[in-house]
Amino acid sequence: MIRLQNFGYGAQLTLFAVALFSFPLFAHAQSVFHVRAGATGDNNGADWNNAFTTLPATLQRGATYYLADGSYDEYTFNDAESGSALITIKKATALSHGTETGWLSAYGDGQATFSGQIRFTTGYWIFDGQTGGGPGSWTSGFGFKINVTGQTSGTGILIQGDSDFIRVEHFEIEGNGGDGAAFPWNDGVGTNWDGANDLTVRYAYIHDMGRTAFFLHADNIHLEFIYTGKFESTPSQHAEIAVINMASDPAYAGVSNVTIANSLFTHFEGTGGLMLQGDDFEIYGNVFYQDDTAVYHQAPNGVVGTWTGFKVTNCRVYNNTFGNIGPNGTALGLFFGSESLGNQVYNNIFYKTKVDTGNTTHNYNHMADLLSSTPSEPNGTTSTVDPFVDSANGNFSLKSPTASAMNLGSPYNMDMYGTNRDADGIWQMGAIEPELEVSPPSSPTELRVD
Repeated sequence: MIRLQNFGYGAQLTLFAVALFSFPLFAHAQSVFHVRAGATGDNNGADWNNAFTTLPATLQRGATYYLADGSYDEYTFNDAESGSALITIKKATALSHGTETGWLSAYGDGQATFSGQIRFTTGYWIFDGQTGGGPGSWTSGFGFKINVTGQTSGTGILIQGDSDFIRVEHFEIEGNGGDGAAFPWNDGVGTNWDGANDLTVRYAYIHDMGRTAFFLHADNIHLEFIYTGKFESTPSQHAEIAVINMASDPAYAGVSNVTIANSLFTHFEGTGGLMLQGDDFEIYGNVFYQDDTAVYHQAPNGVVGTWTGFKVTNCRVYNNTFGNIGPNGTALGLFFGSESLGNQVYNNIFYKTKVDTGNTTHNYNHMADLLSSTPSEPNGTTSTVDPFVDSANGNFSLKSPTASAMNLGSPYNMDMYGTNRDADGIWQMGAIEPELEVSPPSSPTELRVD
């Protein structure tokens, strides 16, 4: 259960999001169309009485398409770009559904489900389920759901070509559970090697994938309010939570400008967790944990780390919680290879995990009951006591305030609930301010037990 006190987080996060994700705006009014499975009438999309029964093959730049509850086929968004004109796809809800003509509440109180892959082959798109995700509904209430549950279903959301400015949010992806098949890759959100740019993924639940949750080769990536469940890694198909790089050869330059924030990551196997190659990463406000009863494959290259021989530079790992990572394996909380430099590790809590702080500048971290030697820090703290309310059951709210950590300023001053870390004059360590409790969900689909 997640308990959320009223700290006004919604308004704060909305303002924060607008500042970060400033997609192009237009002075002219957008055209609005309506889509409803099973609709009759003229099917011209003008209103809910005459809605399209499915998304048309050709969409209009600058327009918004509202989808009612119902089942829809896989779809390829491939309309040619026109400058920076967006096409917006939204789940219809009671508060946001276009025209009132023909509208019934039953059209917007459920989910629009896609029975197959969503593909983007051009840029400037918004795909927004409008509801679900984040604190209070990490695994529920999503306006859009994408099912890629078959052996050959492939990636849930696939971005192909040089597709810039794509934002996807408020959606669930369910994979095939892992069947050992090497191809097609059953990733959550993926790109090909063509170098997409400016990708935002927010308020998503990605689980039961046959490979990774994220397989991304793009610059300017922002991932936030994500919950990842289990995935499969095999000797013939290595997988991690996220593969974020530009090439499989370490001699090539990696990606740049990547933010992963305010998310819950629950399952680690294969080489590691968030596996990175490139420059300018921000990893903050996240909870990384695994269930004590689960048996996982090894993750020796770090819950946040890189592959042997690869390089990560200027990665800022701030105010995260790493809990129960390693009791059943050799997983590391951190690992940056010998080529890495300029990396900073501040204000984190490491509990029951191994920590390798090599090739980082680190301070103001709390190390509790480590499974490795404790790194020395001028302002770090140590303990043999579990600092969390109920870590065995995934509750990583702090029992009590920590020692004062480093004031890192905005945007790191807001935790995932929108609580200001510095409001009481004491910046806490870890992901979540002690005024709140978070217990990640316990559905069988979220933690894999072998």
